[in-house]
Amino acid sequence: MPKTKEHTKRRKKKPAKIQGLATTALVYELKSQGYGDPEIATQLGIDLAQLREVCETMLTEKAHDIAARSKEVVYADYCLKQDQNLYALDGLIEELDSKTQYNAMIGAIRLRSDIHDKKIKVGQDLGVLHKAAEQTLHTVQGGIAIADMSTKDLRHGIAELAKNMGAMVAQFGDRKYDELPTGDLYYGPSVPDIVTSGVEVGSPAREKPKKKKKKRKSRRVSHAEI
Repeated sequence: MPKTKEHTKRRKKKPAKIQGLATTALVYELKSQGYGDPEIATQLGIDLAQLREVCETMLTEKAHDIAARSKEVVYADYCLKQDQNLYALDGLIEELDSKTQYNAMIGAIRLRSDIHDKKIKVGQDLGVLHKAAEQTLHTVQGGIAIADMSTKDLRHGIAELAKNMGAMVAQFGDRKYDELPTGDLYYGPSVPDIVTSGVEVGSPAREKPKKKKKKRKSRRVSHAEI
């Protein structure tokens, strides 16, 4: 029987449906290593459309896995990966030191220090590690450490401030400072009177200095006038 054109055409192989955690885990690992979609699809023997479905399943499973984990577990996993980086950096620092590449070694030491600092910061941001309150302008007002005050003390302090502000507004209103009445001016002595043992002691009033009388000059009489 002669072959028809339909028989001579190369039929595309329909790839088998890929399912299971093993496949999604493999796709995640390959993507984390920098492989592109065409390379991953070739390695798995599937087309790009199927790979997109697998990737969507992979991301959904990853999201559920992250949501199900506590912040302590997330932080422990983060520290484990950072410790792997620190282990690699320790070996690199020893190698650079043996080759006397000190500039590169200093950079690696700084990176190692940054990783340690980042582990602490991430732990504090997640609430796993305790973070001490910073004494800044926002936590210290008028010499009072607000960060060290309890909620009850803060509420009492805010209520007192609101009370004092209300009294000022009731007395002077909400007008501008230059629009407020000046009130009575004080014209008394500069030193207030002090009463001690029944004797009133005040600032002595200054007496006006007496004007000196000018002496009249005696006129000399000459012999010719006599």
